[in-house]
Amino acid sequence: MNHTKTLLRGGALLCTLLLAGSALAAVTAEQAAQLQTTLTPIGAERAASADGRIPAWDGGLAKANLRLLANGIPADPFADEQPLLTIDASNYTQHQEHLSPGQIALLRRFPDSYRLPVYPSHRSVAISESVAQAAARNAVNAKLSNGGNGVEGFASVVAFPIPQNGLEVLWNHLTRNRNPSFSLITDSAAPQKDGAYTVMTTQQYFTRGEAVQGQAPDKARNILYYYSHKLTAPARMVGEVVLVHETLDQVAEPRLSWVYSAGQRRVRRAP
Repeated sequence: MNHTKTLLRGGALLCTLLLAGSALAAVTAEQAAQLQTTLTPIGAERAASADGRIPAWDGGLAKANLRLLANGIPADPFADEQPLLTIDASNYTQHQEHLSPGQIALLRRFPDSYRLPVYPSHRSVAISESVAQAAARNAVNAKLSNGGNGVEGFASVVAFPIPQNGLEVLWNHLTRNRNPSFSLITDSAAPQKDGAYTVMTTQQYFTRGEAVQGQAPDKARNILYYYSHKLTAPARMVGEVVLVHETLDQVAEPRLSWVYSAGQRRVRRAP
């Protein structure tokens, strides 16, 4: 249940932050024009960083230029690349400003085995025309509503490609570009100091609201996405299921979520 509580508490925290916002107008057409010049179609800076470590965005890697493996997964386009440097226990003090406390602790605890190879940066993401068009529409039409708990004038993905405040940045995370529908299996583990760990395996399903056919128009307009996950490991947690209907305006219609406990064999509404 800790996994479930973390998911739901994270959503509750976001709602609390959004309450602080107020309705704001979309950007002007002149500002939105930057998405075709100095900004990428979803709002990042096209130019390289001042020190040259982050290159300029040039459109990313086109799918047609990728080599596919036998299983259909693209091959690593940078497979032959070598690290610019490797940070280990012998030199980490020279790079501490770039390291987290956890990385430093691991370098100290495992000086013979833990290291951080540092590779060149690449801006390989390619942005489809449909995503670019949706972001451009959002730039001049989308705005926060209901104290930041909702978005009006939103189309598909990337609600605020030119965000004006922190609330809009949070909504960009919620509305980031993802496949209209996908499923995946993930394994996660939190190793302990003694090396012991337990693998948690989760089957996840995600569908954006507009990708569901046959919905009533009012329902479709206010559903951001549907999400569910089912735990298949470890044995003591097998069968736990979470289902979420994430709404776009949570004042008009709060998030709907349910939890099935395999141990109790019952479904209950979650906060």
